[in-house]
Amino acid sequence: MCAARDTYLEGGDFDPATLRRVHAVHPFGPDGAGLRFVRTTTPPGIRFTGRADAGNRESFAAVLTLLRSVTGPVTVDVTGLNLPDLHITGELVELAADRAAPTTIVAAPATAARLHAMVTTPVRDAPIPVTIRTAGDAQTPSPAS
Repeated sequence: MCAARDTYLEGGDFDPATLRRVHAVHPFGPDGAGLRFVRTTTPPGIRFTGRADAGNRESFAAVLTLLRSVTGPVTVDVTGLNLPDLHITGELVELAADRAAPTTIVAAPATAARLHAMVTTPVRDAPIPVTIRTAGDAQTPSPAS
């Protein structure tokens, strides 16, 4: 499940171009990758765990690009992220704003509050098609098999 190693990701779940972008920008520490992710199937989307901050923002954004072209609704579960910073939450709002189909973001209460504030601030002419839920409000996405 480590975002920047081949053990999980190259099993066909992610395209090689995205993997190269993630590998190129993903920082490693003594304990491995700080940001981990897995594709989910029920509902379709991605679940993130670990740390998302300035050190791995590019990697986070590269993974989110996988969802931009999905035609149906998607869910991004960030409940496992340790206090995502303002730029990370901004990436989530941008994803939702750029997609034609609905996006659901499942987050811890503090992150959900920040996301609600960001999507209610008028930054675009049209409403952003996003649902924001806290962890207990939604079914946890199942990993892809």
